[in-house]
Amino acid sequence: MLSAKETMPKKSKSRDDFDEDDEESDIDLFIESKEIDLDLSKFEKILNRKIHLFFKENFKDLSKELKNNIINGIVLSGFLEGY
Repeated sequence: MLSAKETMPKKSKSRDDFDEDDEESDIDLFIESKEIDLDLSKFEKILNRKIHLFFKENFKDLSKELKNNIINGIVLSGFLEGY
């Protein structure tokens, strides 16, 4: 079981311009947690999308630009303490 402080999509899936019919679109998730290996093949098959995970134990260690990209996403679980 994944224990993360917060989880959120990083880019287009969270935006209004996401095209569900575009098979090139992927799902990028930021997870504030220690990195672990997860088998996402079941979810990728269901969603018909490649899923990329980006782990970092402390959000505050990220660059300002990456923090802003993540903050502009949607929080799926937990909360995000940006600054």
